[in-house]
Amino acid sequence: DISFIRCIKPNLQMVPNLFEGGQILSQLQCSGMVSVLDLMQQGFPSRTQFSELYGMYKSYLPKELAKLDPRLFCKALFKALNLHDTDFKFGLTKVFFRPGKFAEFDEIMKSDPKNLAVLISKVKKWILWTRWKKAQWCVLSVIKLKNKILYRRQCFVDIQRHVRMHLVYKRYAPQ
Repeated sequence: DISFIRCIKPNLQMVPNLFEGGQILSQLQCSGMVSVLDLMQQGFPSRTQFSELYGMYKSYLPKELAKLDPRLFCKALFKALNLHDTDFKFGLTKVFFRPGKFAEFDEIMKSDPKNLAVLISKVKKWILWTRWKKAQWCVLSVIKLKNKILYRRQCFVDIQRHVRMHLVYKRYAPQ
């Protein structure tokens, strides 16, 4: 059940019963209403801030995860819970859920601490895995960059060799 009020000017002349569709649409787009309505129409009625969801679990997190970015924590949590990408969508500051998916978090919070410990270990494992993948990607990028630099250096040497050869040939060639 969603309730919100937005004031929209129907026209620039402030005349009653005169609606300018283009201006109204522009105001709705600027206020973000079009994207909110798209999310609602796609079936994502439940939403919460990343920080709120992170705050629910923060007391259970070990020290190395306590300073984690709330958005990254939410991604890791959803992977640990095996939620499909179709069950939620990320916004800039909020996460949007399909009906009934947010209730799963309440059930998990009410469960015994052993289940939470297992969940937190899965979150930690996913975060370590993603950091490892990111490190691998960085190493590959550095190797590609090194190879590109070596290739360009060799090309410069080849160009210099050809230019010098041409200059020497011009200078000492029989006329």
